[in-house]
Amino acid sequence: MIRQGESYFKTDHGLFKLGFGKEIIVGTTYKPVWLYNSSEIGLDNATTCEVFDFISNAWRYVTPSAPYRVVGVANPVFVDGSLHWFTDCEETKICSFDLHTEAFQVISKAPFAANSHPYAIVLCNLDNRLCVSQMNLYNQVIWSFNSGNKTWHKIFSIDLVMTCILYDCPTLCAFRPLALLDGKKKNLLFYDSVKSQYLLIHDPETDPDHFTFTAEYMGFVVCYIQSLISI
Repeated sequence: MIRQGESYFKTDHGLFKLGFGKEIIVGTTYKPVWLYNSSEIGLDNATTCEVFDFISNAWRYVTPSAPYRVVGVANPVFVDGSLHWFTDCEETKICSFDLHTEAFQVISKAPFAANSHPYAIVLCNLDNRLCVSQMNLYNQVIWSFNSGNKTWHKIFSIDLVMTCILYDCPTLCAFRPLALLDGKKKNLLFYDSVKSQYLLIHDPETDPDHFTFTAEYMGFVVCYIQSLISI
């Protein structure tokens, strides 16, 4: 990319974000992973994967790389020893990278349709499960993936119309799920990533959603989970 200079910005290559996670087999190995589409920058393969090795203090290539082009605007999601990306395909697929074996596999047969708007669908980790939050016309549905039987289950449905009226949240992007709350883990903590003013709680047994925290602007909100690095 650096060698291409100013001509790189004419390739419409996009922004591909760094993933980070920990091996669950060894339990002490942390790996930054950079997966990006590579045909636009003059490479023959559809994607290129690089892993940073803390021992040699250098990046190295992983082959074979992911078999499909990936969506670059979303953050890679770490769940149970693997990083996950949406693929840039007509059919909705998710590509996962096992940090121990450093091998890719594709999760397909998703019940939610692919969306041309990249911000209308969000990949996330809820309760150490891979989840997808998809914005439809009037509601937003959260799906949870069961890695045992490779099936998706609908766990929440948020009324977009009512929530947007009450809290003046624009429907430009899908709400971003953050965590499951309470002992039974039945309530969903989420926020609007456009205006970033409200932390909201959705209880499927009550209506409407209610806010737990409000600020003029919160920026990009993430959950702190004491599982990667001790501070």
